[in-house]
Amino acid sequence: MQETGENNGIIDVNRSGISGGSTAPPNTTRAPNRPPSAQNVSIRRSLPALILFKLIAIFTIFLRIFLYPLRKLSYIFFPPKELDGYSNATVADLAAAKFVHHFQSRYLSTLLPPSSPSDADSNTNSQSCPFVTKGYNSTITSVLSSPPSTTPLLLIYLHSPLHRDVDNFCQKTLCNHRVLAYLNGENYVSCLAESVHSAEGSYLSTFLGVCSYPFVALLSVKSRSSSSSNANPPNVNNATMELLLRMEGEALTKLRPEQFVAYIGTTVRRHKDALEEVERRRLQREEEARLRCVNFRRFPIELCDEVVMFYSLPFGTFLQKTSPSHSFSFAI
Repeated sequence: MQETGENNGIIDVNRSGISGGSTAPPNTTRAPNRPPSAQNVSIRRSLPALILFKLIAIFTIFLRIFLYPLRKLSYIFFPPKELDGYSNATVADLAAAKFVHHFQSRYLSTLLPPSSPSDADSNTNSQSCPFVTKGYNSTITSVLSSPPSTTPLLLIYLHSPLHRDVDNFCQKTLCNHRVLAYLNGENYVSCLAESVHSAEGSYLSTFLGVCSYPFVALLSVKSRSSSSSNANPPNVNNATMELLLRMEGEALTKLRPEQFVAYIGTTVRRHKDALEEVERRRLQREEEARLRCVNFRRFPIELCDEVVMFYSLPFGTFLQKTSPSHSFSFAI
């Protein structure tokens, strides 16, 4: 009983926060209870807002039920047009094909053949339409499906039929023999044209932040994933885009065809140089890995006191001498 009393005394001392052998009566002072008036006031204030929220939700449900037949009737009496809906790949391809047909019949049909062979590389390239007959999503998928070393740039032309400068730009610039020959003969450029009166053209106008027409943009399209597979084929959702060149409005209409080709050609050359650099580094890494494998098979590390490797690479030679074999390790 005495030991129990001592233990109880220690417990009481620790609880009271006193570091001595004596005990002190526990503090029985209690915090005064808060009046419930503040809590009641907050509940009273939130109650009207809650009732209003419920009434709005109920009214919205009844409104949707009431307007549902009218929505169905509107689809019957006013069916959507054939070019409405940019998310539909079939509709987007149809819109692109219709614009190509419009471009050929309105501008290319009246185009005269080149006066001299120096104006164009061939009559076919200098008189055919450079734009693809596929929509935006299909064109992006086609670009991403190209080999990494030959991925083309995406040239987008947005056509506004009601703009006063568009006809002049199409006739004097886009239908110029040198421009047509370059766009048709350049494998590193994929050309897409859309009318802003179509759903996809309106979407691209908003997406690119177009302020004036005519509008031409040159984009670099890359896949987010390092390598594409059959399980995850390339698509627009997997693509990242970089705007390399942007020309629009009055500044674009004042450019001569030679200047227009020069701007695009300079951007394409930089793109080619970047692709060649990426391909060179990839081949360099593959060659280094192959040579490491060959040297590892010829000279086992456990049989050598010292390892010396000589690399003969396409861009030069490289000599590496290592420490004794017990401190050497390969990274393949």
